[in-house]
Amino acid sequence: MFAILTLLLACGEKSEDTGADVGTSNSSSVSCENNICILSGTITEDLTLEAKNQYLLRGGVFIGDDVNETILTIEPGTTIYGESSTDGMLAIRRNSKIYAEGRADAPIVFTSSKEAGTRGRGDWGGLII
Repeated sequence: MFAILTLLLACGEKSEDTGADVGTSNSSSVSCENNICILSGTITEDLTLEAKNQYLLRGGVFIGDDVNETILTIEPGTTIYGESSTDGMLAIRRNSKIYAEGRADAPIVFTSSKEAGTRGRGDWGGLII
């Protein structure tokens, strides 16, 4: 699966949502293909990240608009990659919420988009709440 993510990143592939169920979102900020979803920009409608997909944070991804409540739910077992080349990061804005409860057998993983073994501090922008 990581090879597909790497290929998608290398090609700069962007596509509209092809039916992968990522919840309700700003359609210009979420695109999915073959269980790989790219998140970017500002998402102002509730969104669920499902464990069956892998997610890539492309640049700054902002949940909410500082005024209205937006809820991000992350299922146990979900993997989220911060794109190294764009300093991918996730920010939960004021008045918005994140529900993320991993389990020992299904952790929620945030990591760099770089290949395992080459990842290092500062590869991606992080999680800001």
